Amino acid sequence: MADHNYYSDIDDVRLVVMDAYDENDCADAVLVRGALEVYTLINAKLGKIHTVPFPLSSTANTPAIIRAISDTLTACWGRDHTVGLKSKSKGPSADECKRAREMIDELAAGKLLIAGYSSTALPESNTRGEHPVFAKVDTMDMGQDADQLERLTDERE
Repeated sequence: MADHNYYSDIDDVRLVVMDAYDENDCADAVLVRGALEVYTLINAKLGKIHTVPFPLSSTANTPAIIRAISDTLTACWGRDHTVGLKSKSKGPSADECKRAREMIDELAAGKLLIAGYSSTALPESNTRGEHPVFAKVDTMDMGQDADQLERLTDERE
């Protein structure tokens, strides 16, 4: 079981995401705070369509796309909240940070799917352009309105 409540692995963020990292540039506490901020953001954005938090244990790993987004945004947090680090251009570029944020939005909108995870996102409506055939006057009955149904049938023939 993970000993933290965030999706990023701080060592991976240091070694993989933050290019030419100098350990004196960004404290562990800054990266941990960034990882917690990103964890909260991901859960808030994706909680509408997924059960969050995603698994953190060794038996049920966090989805790869969530881990990648989290690592990138954690590094962005570290870069942006460390004096002098942003000006040295270490860590992910602004484009990488922007793309990671866009991917969260695309996941939240259902434009991207997480492999192996079901979503409660509703599909696009397949009734666009259809005309109502239910009686609008009696909302309790909601039976078909014969006049509207007949008109609709005539239009389709």
